[in-house]
Amino acid sequence: MKTELKDKLEKILSNHFLVDARKLKGSRYLEDLGITLTEKKELLNLFEDEFQIQLNERDERNIRTVRDTVNILNQYLHPNATITQKSSLCI
Repeated sequence: MKTELKDKLEKILSNHFLVDARKLKGSRYLEDLGITLTEKKELLNLFEDEFQIQLNERDERNIRTVRDTVNILNQYLHPNATITQKSSLCI
């Protein structure tokens, strides 16, 4: 499930920001990929639309990498996961 989500996120980044998917592993959106704060907000909006969720401000601030995004989106998409499962998703 996480792999499908990661693939979807990479596709969104590649399509909307012309980011090479090979550069995404461990990359930080702002520092490594050169995405501006405005573009990051646009990216978060795309994620919200794609997955039909509403990110809270704390989670928006904590999303810095694809891995962060996968972990946080998993918490929104699978809110009934047990505490043990949720803690294993965190970095």
